[in-house]
Amino acid sequence: MALERRMFAIPKRGAHEFHLVVIGPHGAVEFHFNTTADRELDHDGTFPLVSLGVEMHKRVPADEANHQSCYLLGGEPCFHEGTSLWASEFVMPLFMSAGSDAVFDVLERRYWRDVRDRQAVEPAIEVK
Repeated sequence: MALERRMFAIPKRGAHEFHLVVIGPHGAVEFHFNTTADRELDHDGTFPLVSLGVEMHKRVPADEANHQSCYLLGGEPCFHEGTSLWASEFVMPLFMSAGSDAVFDVLERRYWRDVRDRQAVEPAIEVK
């Protein structure tokens, strides 16, 4: 089954928010990053990053969701979790060197591993 690939940008005051997303029947995986034009260019001539991350959006029943209305899943509830470290150390360098198709391939592998194969939400660990 092919996953849907979406790429879009949202202009914000003095910034641009970019999204690369794969969506399937079990949820979505999203790579996003923000840049700002309000600051000076970095030493390499690029706009500095403000934030970035890779987020998993798993379709779950409402009582298991931590987002009751997911914007990527048409308003359905989702369990949402993500990582900024993997995005900054692996995905963004891949995007800069190999482009969006390479990132989409990685997001699809992440979907099959972390969204489809782990549909059950892990119970929270109680810290005492």
